[in-house]
Amino acid sequence: EGNDIAATVMEPLCGEGGLIVPPAKAVKGMYEVTRDVGGFFISDEVQAGMGRTGKMFAIENHDVVPDYMSMGKALGAGYPMGASIGPAPMFSGPTRHSETFSAEPKMALLSLWVLKHIEDGDLLKNNAEKGAYLLKRLEELKHKHEVVGDVRGMGLMVGVEFVKDKKSKEKAPKIRNRVVKNAVQKQKLWMLGSGQNTLRLTPSYVITKEEIDDVIDRLDKAISQSA
Repeated sequence: EGNDIAATVMEPLCGEGGLIVPPAKAVKGMYEVTRDVGGFFISDEVQAGMGRTGKMFAIENHDVVPDYMSMGKALGAGYPMGASIGPAPMFSGPTRHSETFSAEPKMALLSLWVLKHIEDGDLLKNNAEKGAYLLKRLEELKHKHEVVGDVRGMGLMVGVEFVKDKKSKEKAPKIRNRVVKNAVQKQKLWMLGSGQNTLRLTPSYVITKEEIDDVIDRLDKAISQSA
């Protein structure tokens, strides 16, 4: 009611808005303001959670403990699965909310397998290390190509921002779109955009350094064909 804040919902790493990594102080500030007025702080972990950033939950990168978390995508290993985590009292009684495919035991079993595989395969450490290597290789492309304005991300969730030139840093959505087209059609790389002018890279958790090198070589060619 009025100016009261019921809740703040945020992505610890902005998946659809250009792979933006919010400053830690900003996240902490939003958290403190929300809690000060009695609101709930909710972390949207659907894209960035389940180990993708090198932490089990992406919000851990910001040293904040949310009241609720939503998750999906990697939780189901490609199968439709979503879940919410929150205080036990909020989930202990009946609610009016329901879904056609909720409480599916096979999907719950699959998600337990995913969690076990992340732990047994040491995938948090793997994603942090492979992500650092991916960023390092992308920095090389940034120095090589005038139209690459920035590379950023966490773990295996990385964005490449395209600009008309490094001096003006004017957004270049058309160049980004050409890069996506050439990457897919000519270099056989499955690529997606994010935001107005950013390319999204979210590779498999089991990608190797050799495969990362291959991706960089193909992306290098796609950029050269597009600039």
